[in-house]
Amino acid sequence: PKNDWPDEELVLATVGAAEASALLSQGPAFVKLMLPSHIAGGYWLQAPYGIHTHLPTTSCRIVLECEGEEWEVVWLTPKKGLSGGWRGFAIDQRLACGDAVVFQKLQGLRLGVTIHRVVKFGNDRAAADAAFTSAETL
Repeated sequence: PKNDWPDEELVLATVGAAEASALLSQGPAFVKLMLPSHIAGGYWLQAPYGIHTHLPTTSCRIVLECEGEEWEVVWLTPKKGLSGGWRGFAIDQRLACGDAVVFQKLQGLRLGVTIHRVVKFGNDRAAADAAFTSAETL
């Protein structure tokens, strides 16, 4: 069942001190440009390159924070991606192909999310540029 994924408390209780310390700290930001497969159909998101080094080495539930709201998703360690719950987040946020999404590692098993909409910037390159600029300031 989907609810059997370990939560933050269980993950922190089972990892070594160094990993627990890293998970509890805030980290850098990463950018992911939304593709059709991220926002329709399978609704699976391969995480931005490098973010896996700031997340648990075991699959578990993590929380996405966006505009004051929270979504629980499943972090799949072997695939280095987000699954269960990602669909709801993508639909609720009305993600579109070309949107640039900034994921910032927050304390614990949480990621802050900022969305740079392709419609606001006119094209995916401009949205990506805005996202990277935003990520550099976090």
